[in-house]
Amino acid sequence: MSRPAALVLAGACALCLAADSVLAAEELSISASVRQRSVAVGSELVLTVVVTGSGLRSMPDPELPGIENAGIYSAGKSTSISTSLVNGRFTSQNSVTHNYVIVPEREGELVIGPISVTHKDRTKRTAPISITVVAAGKSFTATPRSEARDAPAAGGGGRDVFVELVTDKTQAYVSEQLILTFRFYTRVNLLRQPEYVPPTTTGFWVEPLPKQPSYETLLDGMTYLVIEVKSAVFPTRSGTLTIEPATLRCVIEEPDRSSSADPFDRFRRGFFGLGSRGREISLRSDPVEIEVLPIPEEGVPGSFGGAVGAYEMRMEADRTRVKQGDPITLTITISGRGNVNTVSAPVFPDLPGMRSYDSGSQVHSAGSASGLSGEKVFERVVVPEVSGAFSVGPVEFSYFDPAEGRFRTLAAGPIEVSVAPGPVSIGPEPELPEKHEVRVLSRDILHIHTGRPDLRPAAHPLHRSTWFLLLQLAPLVAYIAALGYRRHTERLSADVGYARLKRADRMARRRLSTAREHLNDPDALGFYSALEKATRDFVGDKFNLAATGMTYDGMEKDLQSRGVPYSLIQELSEVLQECDRARFCPAEAGSAARKISLKKAEGVIARLGKCKT
Repeated sequence: MSRPAALVLAGACALCLAADSVLAAEELSISASVRQRSVAVGSELVLTVVVTGSGLRSMPDPELPGIENAGIYSAGKSTSISTSLVNGRFTSQNSVTHNYVIVPEREGELVIGPISVTHKDRTKRTAPISITVVAAGKSFTATPRSEARDAPAAGGGGRDVFVELVTDKTQAYVSEQLILTFRFYTRVNLLRQPEYVPPTTTGFWVEPLPKQPSYETLLDGMTYLVIEVKSAVFPTRSGTLTIEPATLRCVIEEPDRSSSADPFDRFRRGFFGLGSRGREISLRSDPVEIEVLPIPEEGVPGSFGGAVGAYEMRMEADRTRVKQGDPITLTITISGRGNVNTVSAPVFPDLPGMRSYDSGSQVHSAGSASGLSGEKVFERVVVPEVSGAFSVGPVEFSYFDPAEGRFRTLAAGPIEVSVAPGPVSIGPEPELPEKHEVRVLSRDILHIHTGRPDLRPAAHPLHRSTWFLLLQLAPLVAYIAALGYRRHTERLSADVGYARLKRADRMARRRLSTAREHLNDPDALGFYSALEKATRDFVGDKFNLAATGMTYDGMEKDLQSRGVPYSLIQELSEVLQECDRARFCPAEAGSAARKISLKKAEGVIARLGKCKT
C-alpha cells in the first residue's frame, strides 16, 4: 500500500473512533439503592444514587422528589473515572456517587422516587423504592448495615456504632458524688474527630474528670473499641432529677470494595484508601433519672456544714513555743472523697487569753476514674495575749456519710502551746486624769460697754447688697451645671466603666431589696441566689469587672491591684462563699441566719462603695 493511501486509511479510522466517542458520550444512566427495606422512626436510612456517563466534562446532579414524613440530608459525593481498551478502542466512563441520609418521621410506607437526571434535553429516571417504617426503639443508634457489608459481625447482624449514658448509682443523697459515664462503641473506622455534646444537668454540680484511655470489649460476639467520657456530678436538691441525653456526631468509613479486582481501582479510591466514602451519623443516648434523697434532719451535729462524702481531718501549728503577742498559724486540712470545693470551715472553739483570725482557705482537688477527691486547707492565726501554757483545740468537723446513711464527727487537737512573757506587756489602758468642766475662777477686766447700744444700720444701695451680687452669679452657675450635666451624659454613653460605676449603688440597693423579699421563703435558695447576685454584680459595676465567670482568685487579684484592703477582700470572699454553700450544699437556714448574712453583705457593699476605683 502506498504512503498516501495509508494516510487516508488512518484518517478514516480516526474519524470512526471520534464518532464512536461521540456516541459513547451520549450514553447516560442513573441508579438508586438503599441498604435495607425497613427502618425505625428517627433512625437513619442511607440512599445511594449513582450517575454514570461517558466523555462528559461535568456530570449533572440528580433531582430528588419531595419525600413526605421524612427529612433528607446530603452526605457528600465521590467521583471515579475508568478507562478501558476494547478491540483497539479506548472507552472512558465517569461515575458520580451521591449519598443522602433519610430520617423517617412517621410509621408506615415510605416511597422514594423516581429520581431523575437530565442532560441535553434527555432525562433518565429510576424506579420508585418502597421502605417500611416501624416504631422507634427506646434509644437512637446507627442503622445496621446489610449482611453483605457487615461480614465481621456474627451472622451478619449487629450495630456498627452506638452510645450509652450511665451512672454508677440511680439513688443518692443531696451532694453525694455520682460518676456519670458516656460510652461510645465503634467497630468501624472514623474519618474525623467525633463531636460530643454533653448532657444538660440541671440540678447538679458537675466536675469533669480526666480523659480515660480507650479499650476493647466483646459484645454479642463482636469486638468494639470503647471511648469513655466521665464526670463527677453532685445533686443539689432532693427529688427525682433527670440528666438529659448526650449526643455525638461522627463520620464512619464506608470503603468501596465492589471493584477491587479492577487494576484502576486504586485510582478511583485514591492512594492508601483516602478516597473512601464516609457517612455522617448522629447518636443520642437515653436520659438518666436519679432519685435524690434529702439529708436526714434528725441528729444533725452542730458542726455540720453540708459536707457529704468520706473525709479525714488533721491540724498542725507552725510553732508551739512563742512569746506573748507573737502569732501562731494553725493549718486545718480536711481531705477525702467528695466535693471538696463546698466543704465549710470546721468549728473553732473559744480560746481564753488568745485572739484568733480566719486567714482564708485553699482547695486542691484531683479527679480520676473513681471520682473527685482532694483536700481543703483552712488557716487560722491565733495571738496569745498573756503568757502561760495553753491548749489550742480541739476543732470539730461533721459530714454525712452516704454509704452508711449517718453523720460522722471528726476532731483534731488539742495542740499544747507554751507562751513566754513578751517584751511589751499587753495590759489595761493607763488611767487618764478625770475630766472637769471649765469654770470661771475670776474676772479682772471689764468691757467699756456692757449694755446694748442704740445703733441703727445705715441705708445700703441695692447693688451693694450681698444677695444681689450673688443673684448675678446664677446664670453662670446654671451654665456650668448644664455643661457638666451634658459631659456627664456623654460620658455615660461612651464610657462603660463610668456608667457602671454611677449606677452601682442604685442597682445594689435594688438587688438587696430583692433578697429581702425572700427572707422568709420556705426555701433559702432564692434568698442566697439574690444576695450572691447583688454582691457579685456590685463588685463588677464598682470596679468595672466581668461579674460572670469571676473566680475568687481573680477577684482577689483585681481588687488588690485597685488598692482594696485585704481584710475587706476576705470579708467579701466569706460572703460569696457563704452564699455558694447555701446554694449548692443546702442546709436549713432560718430567718435569723439569713438576716445575719444580709447584714454582712450590706456592710461589705457599703465599705466597698467608699473605696477609690
